[in-house]
Amino acid sequence: MQTADAVAQKFVDRKCYVGWPFLIEAIVVRVTNQLFSYQKHHNPSTSGKKEKFSIERVEHPNDQAVQAWERQAEQTEVDFSKRGIFTGPIDILVHVKPLKGLKRLPDGKVVKEYDHVEHVVPACAVVDHVTNEDKRFTERLAPSLDEELPITSSVLYLSQPSYGSFATIEGVDNVKEQVSISLSSESHSIDVLSQAIPVEHKQENYFDAAKIASSLGINVDALFRLTGSIMVMPSDGSNGVNLGFNLKFHHKGLRVVGYSRFVNKMWQFSQATIDLLQEYRQKFPELYKYLIVCVLFHTKSCFFFFFFLL
Repeated sequence: MQTADAVAQKFVDRKCYVGWPFLIEAIVVRVTNQLFSYQKHHNPSTSGKKEKFSIERVEHPNDQAVQAWERQAEQTEVDFSKRGIFTGPIDILVHVKPLKGLKRLPDGKVVKEYDHVEHVVPACAVVDHVTNEDKRFTERLAPSLDEELPITSSVLYLSQPSYGSFATIEGVDNVKEQVSISLSSESHSIDVLSQAIPVEHKQENYFDAAKIASSLGINVDALFRLTGSIMVMPSDGSNGVNLGFNLKFHHKGLRVVGYSRFVNKMWQFSQATIDLLQEYRQKFPELYKYLIVCVLFHTKSCFFFFFFLL
């Protein structure tokens, strides 16, 4: 039977594989048992060589920390048993960060990126190596410019003029780090945008959300819900229904031209939005009333009324 010290010497700051039977790569952050935590300790190098590290054993600070570890070990045993993996009493825990994927550094290198959140695995469920590693997650040095952008390949041009146009690579200079391209015919999307802009200028009457809510006899929260997205799940288990207008997407920074805009960190809506809300209230009075009640009382229980209306 391995000791916590031996497990730490073998795994800390090294990759392993967890999640049996579908193994995924992870990096070991530390190893713990009921009394100690074994983690990486840097040893500064004075000779200019690569910095080395040793395994540092740190005692749990108090009885509360010991009890917390015991609860974590018991919960881990329960979680694994639910997956059909019976570990028995756990006396060593391995703290890992699973592999998320690859990321490209500013210098062009492709390196592995691990999760920021630690996951706890019993030592008996950690695999130190596999026969066939996933080659998709192989770290790579920065490729040369002609490898990254081969001649005749198609690219997207992200500079002025002709921003967003497709282009073809015609030449690559690895020494000067320069690429010559030929732009394809300009996209017609610019014409579409120029047609949308006058529509925005024609609709000059925008009003603050508070003023519109007051004129409609509702509060601002209800107005934002109506002009946003409201997903309702019918009681028969069918697909959800969106009862909102999707006139604003705050988290994405998107809006609908002619209906809404975001000015000075405040949402404003046009007369067209007011007319739309009034028509909504006239055509679906019961639905409108129940929605307002739900927003006022900040409860989901009112949404049960919707189940009988869908």
